[in-house]
Amino acid sequence: MPENETQAAPLWPFQGRAETLEERTGVEIVVATVGKCDNYPEIPWKAFALSSALAAAAVVLAEWLRPDWIGTQHVTLGVFMVLVAGAGAAALTVLLPGFGRWFLSNVESEAEVRQYAAAMFLEREWFRTAKRQAVLLLVAQFERSVVVLPDIGLRSQLSEARLQDVIEAMRPRLAAGEFEAAISAGLDALETLLLQAGCVGSNRVDEIAEEHVVEKGV
Repeated sequence: MPENETQAAPLWPFQGRAETLEERTGVEIVVATVGKCDNYPEIPWKAFALSSALAAAAVVLAEWLRPDWIGTQHVTLGVFMVLVAGAGAAALTVLLPGFGRWFLSNVESEAEVRQYAAAMFLEREWFRTAKRQAVLLLVAQFERSVVVLPDIGLRSQLSEARLQDVIEAMRPRLAAGEFEAAISAGLDALETLLLQAGCVGSNRVDEIAEEHVVEKGV
C-alpha cells in the first residue's frame, strides 16, 4: 500500500458509539474511511474503448443512412469524432468519480479493498492486542465497498457468512453515498453480531487509541 495522507478524525460523530460498543463487547473497534483503494488504470481505457466503439457505430450508421456523406473529408471527420469521443470519456472517468465507477469491476474492487484493509491492519499493528480481538471496519468511498476484518482471536466466532450480515446492513447507504449512515448501520450490526457470538465486555484497557482513521488512499 503506497504512502497516504492520513489523519485521525477528532470530531468523529461516532466516537461515543464506538467506545460503547467496545465496553459492551470487550472488542477493539477501528473504523477506517478511505477515499480510493487503487488507481484502477484500466478504467479510462475501458471508457475510451466503449465510447470509441459507440462513436464508430454512429459514424457507420450515418454513412448507411446518407451514402452521399462519404468522402475523404467526411472520413477524416468520422475518425476525429471517434477519437474525441473516446478521449472525452476517458477524461470524464478521472474528473467524475461517479462516471468512472461505471467501468469498475466489482470483483476487482472488492479484492483491492480487502487487500488495502489487510495492509492497513498490519502496518498499524492493530493485531497487538492481548487477546488478538480487534475488528477493522473499512469503508472505501470511491468503490462504495466495505470490508469487516477481524483479528485471529475472533475468526472462529465471526465467519465470513456472519460478517456478510454487517456488510448487507451497510450496502444500501453505501450505494447512495451516505457514508456516515452506513457506518452507523455497520456499528449497530457489528455490535449485535459480537454479542450473539458471546463477546461480552469487562474491565479492560483501551489497547487501540484510534477509533476512526481517515485516508485519502491512492
